[in-house]
Amino acid sequence: MPITVLDGNGDPVTINQIADLMALIGEVTPEPTANTMQDRLKTLADQLDVLHTDNAALATYIDGLETLVGISNVKLDAVVAALAGRSKSIKSVSGSLTADADIVTAVAGKRIKVIAYSLISSGTNSNPLIFKSNAATEIWRTRLQAPALNSLFGANLAVEAPSWLFATAAGEKLSIDVGNTDTVDYAISYFDDDAS
Repeated sequence: MPITVLDGNGDPVTINQIADLMALIGEVTPEPTANTMQDRLKTLADQLDVLHTDNAALATYIDGLETLVGISNVKLDAVVAALAGRSKSIKSVSGSLTADADIVTAVAGKRIKVIAYSLISSGTNSNPLIFKSNAATEIWRTRLQAPALNSLFGANLAVEAPSWLFATAAGEKLSIDVGNTDTVDYAISYFDDDAS
């Protein structure tokens, strides 16, 4: 049974068999022939998967994308903007502390959004660790206590950006308050983002 579809110009084209459809849209296979439209689109999709986390690298592909798929700047700008909204520049900080400390400096107008942390201690005392916004407002709490002398105990948690575990208020630093003087090793991954 023939079907009618519209071609790229909006003109009707009758499709009687699969060969007619393939002639209209090109081959459709999991492993396309090199340099066919499907191969170029598959390559583009693979590159976009890698680039969605790097806005600068993504911007370098704009001219090639326009040539490859023949879309206008307006449409391409919308694609880039959508991908840019998902990508975040992930930063990390690590160190050791035995007393309250500021661990991420405030960024004007931005929230520090933590996506992962690792906290490790060998102390046998119960040690509450409190993440604070601007060394004042509690935003996350955990407790460490090694079960025996010279053993390690830790807490680890992570999510994928753009999600986040906890965040400071806009324009405020991230601090950790400790409950005693046991050494705590920490590693934090975060991104700074708009005030929302």
